Amino acid sequence: MFFPRSKTIPDPGIGADQRGDGTDDPDRAKVETDVRRSEGRPPPERSLRPSTACKGCYTVFGRRREDRVVCGTRVFEKDGCAVELSLVVDGHGGELVAEFLSREIPQLIRLRCEEKRDILGADFRPKPLWASILKQAFESCSKRWDENANTQVEKRAGAVATLVLTSGRRGLIAHVGDGRVVVSSGEAYRTLTRDHRASDEIERLRVESNGGFVANNRVKGVLAPSRAFGDILVRLNSDGTINNDIIRPDPDLIAFDLQRPGFMILGTDGLFDVVTDASAATAVSVFMANNADPTSAAKYLAEHAAKLTEDDVSVVVAMWP
Repeated sequence: MFFPRSKTIPDPGIGADQRGDGTDDPDRAKVETDVRRSEGRPPPERSLRPSTACKGCYTVFGRRREDRVVCGTRVFEKDGCAVELSLVVDGHGGELVAEFLSREIPQLIRLRCEEKRDILGADFRPKPLWASILKQAFESCSKRWDENANTQVEKRAGAVATLVLTSGRRGLIAHVGDGRVVVSSGEAYRTLTRDHRASDEIERLRVESNGGFVANNRVKGVLAPSRAFGDILVRLNSDGTINNDIIRPDPDLIAFDLQRPGFMILGTDGLFDVVTDASAATAVSVFMANNADPTSAAKYLAEHAAKLTEDDVSVVVAMWP
């Protein structure tokens, strides 16, 4: 199967093992400084301030090896601010959709941000435009997968995805499925996402109103998540047509703003099915109080959960000092 890749915009990148110090490429900066001095102009100011969040991630694979993670990759820069993307994708029926989404979603968002650079702010303003960028990226990936999936293996595969953009202490979430985002600022923690599962009454009613049914807390008796990418075989009607409304990657969009030092936990259901939100938040708060790095906190949570489940466990932790 061939999937045409989205147009490439170079990734100025902060990955899981690259925290970034807020500086541009040193060779490029030196050339620009030399040019400005030769013209009698002052050297440029450093264009990027250090990111205020430090991020780390960790995955423990179970039997299926279907999770994919993107941790803190930079997708937009403007006016000295950077927008970073973190993403957990939990595949089912194989890793194909998860692999596709982890590659294409960041690239599409980076592309849309560049296209809208003149009117887009790194502070997530205007909010409707940022929301549109995230929704279009999810919709585009879903459509491209459906159009290019040909084999039974490809049509059976699916995935859920939870994405968080951060800039300064602000965050913007796009959430499909049963991943979860927990944040804390001070003593209390908040769970910002709602699980999209067929066992949820709101989701069951949505599935049924769109021509599907729920049996044994699963869509058509098969699929636990009620919103997902792929899963073409589950969406098939008896006449061979596809009902795109039964299971669709329609994201919940949630904004947050941490006014004080705090942290964020982004994880797959492999974590939150066996570790409570409160326990996860308590663990990360202890790591943060002891000035530990976020990768250590993510590793602890993932390895602890892996002792209690055979599922893949993926965790991203961000800390704001």
